[in-house]
Amino acid sequence: MVSKHGQARRETAARVVARLIARDGRLDWREIEFLERSGAFGMLGVARERFMELVGRCLGEQAAAPESAAQLEAELGAVRERDAQLVVAALLVYLSEIDHDVQPRESALVSRALRQWGLTPEALHSEIRVPAERTRSVLRRAGAGGA
Repeated sequence: MVSKHGQARRETAARVVARLIARDGRLDWREIEFLERSGAFGMLGVARERFMELVGRCLGEQAAAPESAAQLEAELGAVRERDAQLVVAALLVYLSEIDHDVQPRESALVSRALRQWGLTPEALHSEIRVPAERTRSVLRRAGAGGA
């Protein structure tokens, strides 16, 4: 059985991924399909149904007002385990480009997560096999919009 603290850590990691999905204010079926195919729900340690609740909450919050930088920093800071950081970072990279149109706000979230966790495109490649050029491509858009 997972402790409440362990479940909260997992949900925080899943919430960071849900925030990326909610960044454009809509849910794209390709994003959920990717998460299902990749086994992301299992890697994040949350059930699909719970993840969808988190996405719904993030979409509602996004519609009311974008998250504050302090709130995002706190959520990113709560993802402390290196393995979880790597999984979340990889998911953020792949999800941000799923519609072949990386939005600046998506890129900014990826950039902020990598920076806070001390990850580079090269580290993602060597530790979890995300192509470094793919990550760099997503990061190039970060300067065009806010976090």
